[in-house]
Amino acid sequence: MTKKYDMNFWIRFWGQLLTGIGNFMILPFMAVYLSSKVGGKVALVGVIMSVGPLGALVGSLLGGEMSDRLGRKPVMLYSLIGAAVSLFLFVFAKTAIQFALINFAQQFFNSLYRPAADAMVSDMMTEEERQEAYGLLRVGANVGAAIGPLIGVWAFTFSRNMVFIATGTVYLGFSAAVMIWIKETKPEGLVQTYVNVGRRYFYVFEDRILLLSVIAGILVQTAYSVAADFSPLYLMGRIPGVSNPTAYMFALNGTMVVFLQMPVTKRIKDSKPGMIMAVAALFTGIGTVGVGFFDTLPMLLLDYAVFTVGEMLMAPTQTTLLANIAPEDKRGLYMGIGGLTWISGGFFGPLIAGFLMDNLGGKALFAIMGVIAVLSVVFFNMIDREIDRKVSC
Repeated sequence: MTKKYDMNFWIRFWGQLLTGIGNFMILPFMAVYLSSKVGGKVALVGVIMSVGPLGALVGSLLGGEMSDRLGRKPVMLYSLIGAAVSLFLFVFAKTAIQFALINFAQQFFNSLYRPAADAMVSDMMTEEERQEAYGLLRVGANVGAAIGPLIGVWAFTFSRNMVFIATGTVYLGFSAAVMIWIKETKPEGLVQTYVNVGRRYFYVFEDRILLLSVIAGILVQTAYSVAADFSPLYLMGRIPGVSNPTAYMFALNGTMVVFLQMPVTKRIKDSKPGMIMAVAALFTGIGTVGVGFFDTLPMLLLDYAVFTVGEMLMAPTQTTLLANIAPEDKRGLYMGIGGLTWISGGFFGPLIAGFLMDNLGGKALFAIMGVIAVLSVVFFNMIDREIDRKVSC
């Protein structure tokens, strides 16, 4: 298996693994951390966290466009450096506005990186290899998801500033590896003339499969972002003897992905993508509802296992679908547009979550989010019908 992956792939794999550890030291506790900084106002926490996806939206759109024009390597390099600087700035933030601006910048640079890096993998792989390659990258990222939260429980207690500094340093190391060892993969001669950037992004309305994928993805990712970002705040102190059970839930999530992602990916690689993503949405919806209603650690872990199965089905399938339907000269663009799903979900989710948790409580919040995830099944099923229609034409 490793023979078909070159240095470019392995630099990204190991960089993603190490930055994943740092990110998951921070992400599970970000809502709790911000709450402590703004006087426990959950709605304000939601606003601060929703600003990040706005930065991610801009970064994802620009990252796809820039990687098609300038190349994959320069976009990856500058985005990693920018993300590192943003993490260092968290140490000096004092006010809600400062946290919001830094969160905007940090997610902007992270999302600037993603479409360029995904397009690089698409450049190197055949259609048959892509799903396995994206699945392997998820395994690397989720080693971080397995280890990071457990380290974060200790590290945030010992020194919150240290967590941000350490993660920023890892990003700088990753950027150095990209600068030294990554080779450019952008096909020669593509996107030779500057066309209207807005017109290129309206392409989403011309490709029905892409449009359906974005609509469905936004629904399910809205639920996903709430379950991932607000479960630490909701569950803190609710389970007897466990200060915050989400550290164990996220560690279980990462461990399952590390050991099961590749077998799952191989099992589903010949299945219809819409069907797989519809099943994933159902699992995500069930898992989201359970966060609000289970009150013991074993039941929460079982529930998050269901949630994780949905994630393992969704992520590589959605990325592979985008890679397979993208015209050669628009691979970065499609990856950028595909990023709209988790970005938009990350924007709407916290805004809705902050309001609902303050006014209706956690149970209502997670129940409503579960229903939203299940609604996406309708659109995912339409994807397979659209693919069959195009094949028959």
